[in-house]
Amino acid sequence: MNYVYFYRFCICFVVSLGFFVNVNAQNITTGLKVYWNMDDNPVNSPIIDQTGTYPGTITGTTPASGAGKVNSSLEWVSSQGWAAASGGWNWNPTTTGFTVSFWVNPTSYGTNMTLAGAINGWNAFLFHSDATGGLWVGTDVATRMGTPTNIAAGTLALNQWQHFVFTYSAGTGKLYKNSNLVASKAMTAPVAWSGFFVGSTTTANAIRGKIDEVRLYERALTEADIFNLYAYPSTPAAYTWNGSVGTDWNTAANWTPNGVPSTYDDVVVNSCTTCPKLATTTTVKNLTLNTGAKFDIGTYTLNTLRDLQIRSVNIISNGGTLRSYLFSQLYRATVIRDTVNGISGDITLIHDGTGASGWWGGNVFKGNTTILNHNSYGSAGWINTASNESDIFEKDLVVTNNAYRINFGIAYGSLSVGGNCTFNQNSWDYFTIGGATATFNGNVIVNHSASGGIWISTGLSGKTTFKKGLTLNLKNIGAATYGNSIYIGSNGNGSGTGTRIVQMEGPVVVNNVSTSNSGISPVDIRFGDVATPIRCIFTETASLKVGSDGFRKGNLMLVNSQFQTTAKTILNLSSGATETYTGNLLIGKKTTFVGALEVRTPHIQLSGATFNGTVDITKTGSGSDTSEGGNIFRKQVKITNLAPAGSQINMATVADDIVQQQ
Repeated sequence: MNYVYFYRFCICFVVSLGFFVNVNAQNITTGLKVYWNMDDNPVNSPIIDQTGTYPGTITGTTPASGAGKVNSSLEWVSSQGWAAASGGWNWNPTTTGFTVSFWVNPTSYGTNMTLAGAINGWNAFLFHSDATGGLWVGTDVATRMGTPTNIAAGTLALNQWQHFVFTYSAGTGKLYKNSNLVASKAMTAPVAWSGFFVGSTTTANAIRGKIDEVRLYERALTEADIFNLYAYPSTPAAYTWNGSVGTDWNTAANWTPNGVPSTYDDVVVNSCTTCPKLATTTTVKNLTLNTGAKFDIGTYTLNTLRDLQIRSVNIISNGGTLRSYLFSQLYRATVIRDTVNGISGDITLIHDGTGASGWWGGNVFKGNTTILNHNSYGSAGWINTASNESDIFEKDLVVTNNAYRINFGIAYGSLSVGGNCTFNQNSWDYFTIGGATATFNGNVIVNHSASGGIWISTGLSGKTTFKKGLTLNLKNIGAATYGNSIYIGSNGNGSGTGTRIVQMEGPVVVNNVSTSNSGISPVDIRFGDVATPIRCIFTETASLKVGSDGFRKGNLMLVNSQFQTTAKTILNLSSGATETYTGNLLIGKKTTFVGALEVRTPHIQLSGATFNGTVDITKTGSGSDTSEGGNIFRKQVKITNLAPAGSQINMATVADDIVQQQ
């Protein structure tokens, strides 16, 4: 038989009276064994090795010297030709690992067009293409990566510069194109190299096209190193928009000096009447849009390899993307929506690198907006929004954190979202939402599927309001780094200093399907905080329930939370007739229910709450539960223990529970 114990209680009869880097400067010279920049006159063989150790000897057809990715390059047409660094090498990179890096611009494909390799070939290292633009790369034939199994046909593109890097370390080979990982595969350790070459020793396999910036390392480069090799191969030019002949970005006369900005150039657009318009996806190094400028990105993507700075600017976007790889600053920008002229105003903003992007606020996004804090290069970047002034999102909003941290609304600015909103937390660090005053006018979905925490409306004075539905989905899948829980108006550790209100005016649904419970705290969904203090208000039109995915573990915590509805609140944290969940419902200090409460839960804790309606609690989980007491029950209370034998419910262990029969 199971029991419910009230250690301290009082029964009385009363008449109710009512009541949000800098790029890490990687040393790309560490471990550099061979560096041919290909700026030499090919007639004057050998090719100079910038490390001073392994010059390249040109064999066969002498290549031409042409425009390179950086300065000059060497170009072979169709016959045998190669550059080799030999001289009795007996270098075995098995322990240290190795990296081969080069830029290539092929004019045609060959059956087995060799690009680079160890002089003794397979079993050491080879890198060649095939007639489909596919690639075959690795240490030996048996374990190499190739087309189509690991690498798609056309990976080697014709008539354009592209950067390839191959790394080998501890039995794994990786291939990167333009700093993006193409393939990773277990490989046999290489034998000792007798030398290094680019090109081919036979006419049939001869390289056709240009090759530039060739490097060989005695280590496997990191992804940050590889990105730096790709992103910064040359000294940038500086272009300023003049718009003298129209709006076309790609017209040289529209720029000062005359020319079209390239991938590694700095670009400035000042106040203009005739302003730039993209006609294709474009990449520059830095882009600054100053007060009075207008920029039409249309449906295209503008990439900045370093900084994107926008100040008091109009952006025309019809589904376009602004992407920065280091830092972005948005201040008093307006993304225009013009349905009469077919301009949706939809835009995607991507932060894809290290450092903090400071969005000072004052921005107005008139279309649907997508914000992504990405992690392409293993970086620890974050985004801060509305830090000084308010940000307004008039339509739907999706915010996803795949990298380090997002502070969506901090300091002094406020937030307003007119449409539906989805927040996705996929990071090991934290994600704050509405740290300043915030109003969400549509339905809000919060998806938590990583080890970092989500804090909604914590730490500063103000109010966050959810006008419609709020759905919280917690699916922690790893060890916690920063709190692996969802905190609604709760700092978790009570360390905040602000006085805040979080107000729910529609249905609130919670799901907890977490698979991990390790780290700083359990996998909880927490409403309210006493120590801070922060109040959660569920208005007369609001409700709270557990969703169809269930609440499988961790705590559903209701602290300093006021349920103003007169309708019955039903919370079912149990799995069914046979209990398999371990969740705990904790109703804590300063929590008040106006209406009735019906609970079915594996575990229950009550402390300092007031219940103005009837209370019906059923415990289903094994193990004993202890409640401190200090609760007031103004109407009938029923507590049922259906847990296995020996499981107890211990009530009022510290303070009196008061049951007032009406």
